[in-house]
Amino acid sequence: MKNKWIKILIVLALFLPTVVAVINFATAQNAPISHKNVSKVVLTAPDGREYAFTRDSEEGLAWIRFFVEMNDKAESVPALPQQLTEASAFEAVITSFDTQKEYTYYFTLNPKEAFVVNEEGKAAHIEEEAANAFLLSSRAESLYPDSVRPTLTLADGRTLLPDSMVWKFRNISGAFTSVESEIGSGAEGQTPIEISGGINPTFSLTPDYLSVKVVSTSDGQVLYDGLYEDLGKSLENVTADVSVSMLAKWYESDGKGYSGESAYSFPASLAPAAVFYLGESAVEQGDFVVITGKNVRDEKSIAFSSSPAIGFTPVFFRDGDLVRALVPLSLETVAGDYTFTITSGSAKQEMLLKVTAKEKKATLSYKIAADIVNKTRTAATQSAFATAMAPVAAHQETTRYFDGLFLEAVHNKSVLIGFGRIRKIDSTGETYTHQGVDYIVNKGDNVQAVNGGKVIYVGEQTLSGKLVVIDHGFGLKSWFAHMESISVKEGDVVKTGDVIGKVGSGGFTNSYNCHYTLTVFDIPVCPYPLWEDGVVMFDPQ
Repeated sequence: MKNKWIKILIVLALFLPTVVAVINFATAQNAPISHKNVSKVVLTAPDGREYAFTRDSEEGLAWIRFFVEMNDKAESVPALPQQLTEASAFEAVITSFDTQKEYTYYFTLNPKEAFVVNEEGKAAHIEEEAANAFLLSSRAESLYPDSVRPTLTLADGRTLLPDSMVWKFRNISGAFTSVESEIGSGAEGQTPIEISGGINPTFSLTPDYLSVKVVSTSDGQVLYDGLYEDLGKSLENVTADVSVSMLAKWYESDGKGYSGESAYSFPASLAPAAVFYLGESAVEQGDFVVITGKNVRDEKSIAFSSSPAIGFTPVFFRDGDLVRALVPLSLETVAGDYTFTITSGSAKQEMLLKVTAKEKKATLSYKIAADIVNKTRTAATQSAFATAMAPVAAHQETTRYFDGLFLEAVHNKSVLIGFGRIRKIDSTGETYTHQGVDYIVNKGDNVQAVNGGKVIYVGEQTLSGKLVVIDHGFGLKSWFAHMESISVKEGDVVKTGDVIGKVGSGGFTNSYNCHYTLTVFDIPVCPYPLWEDGVVMFDPQ
């Protein structure tokens, strides 16, 4: 009997710690939260900023006590006020023993309107004193728009962190609250930024004071040290690798809800500002103009706009030390003054172009058999041509092959119908705008390259018959339709005057014909000025 009791006592001794632990755990689960048993509070602000408070510091202990007591003193209400149900809120996770409880806090800049909702969905009104204390702390910064630190954006789109920053915002009492800021590591290890035409910092909030110091990294020479407002054109034409230091200040003043000071540093590579020129100041509807750029580091970063809009975005190509873009003004362009705005790096420039009206001429009759029209010029054949030619029109030849005057497509022949004339098909009554030049030719006449270029298309389409397309570079293309035979192939580089084939009669035509069209990408332009002046391009010295 004695051995039996001994065995029972041994079993009880083995299980007793587990039983005690279970009892303690159950007790902890059901016990009210006390600041004495809370080990951690994690608060997430509406802007995503997270604050963690633990018992390892006096500040952490103070915040733990604050949240526990604020919850305890909050007075239950039937429901959260309707106007707050969609408002952004603070989320808190309070850890007590091994349990976590979640709370949602709704604070406004009115301390009388503060509420908490527990994880069971029960709402309570927070005491004004507690709400006011929270609103006066830096942890409430996301509620104050003026707490948002200003940012500095560099020309390459980078947002630069300050080396040091002091930032304050005015709280509900009218006093200033200081907040911490994310700090960078200074200029060391940063990729140098390419800057054209001087230092042009972009702040999200304009500072009241800004000083700039620029030092050459090659010899330590101070290129500028002073107020940004006095910088002027001091660095406009400087080419050098430099280190830049800036000090920005935002002063306290009546009616302003913020103040601060911030220091920045970064490496840069300075170069003269980009500048742009128009080849001509006035053109006619259906012509094109050339924009030339100087001191442009990256032609792909150039931004272009036009007022009024011209329905075309130029593509800039490298041409030695310059960049060029051909800008077509289609026949549909309304005559008038156009302002082109071009941005490249820190440079922004406006240029005025006058577009004059093209002379209107009488409609020309086109006698062509209905069966030819119905076979070669239908909605289906025109659509098929447009689809097949779209990649050809979009082709970008980056080499400039054209130079000097342009020739006509057929040597020493008269023009039958010119660019921009309105034509009426007698057999159908349809009218259309002639987008090229037709010549009076004889069978066997040679067709010639109007200028240097690369052959980018040789083929046949129902609408055009046998067709050759030559890219002269920078989007300028010549198209030769209705050919009898073709003596070049795709990829050939031709010179001005080279024979590319013979005239023919295939496609939409009533006889032997050479239809020659000049385009900038897919927009037809008038070839006449090129016969006398070539492509007019400004050549900056």
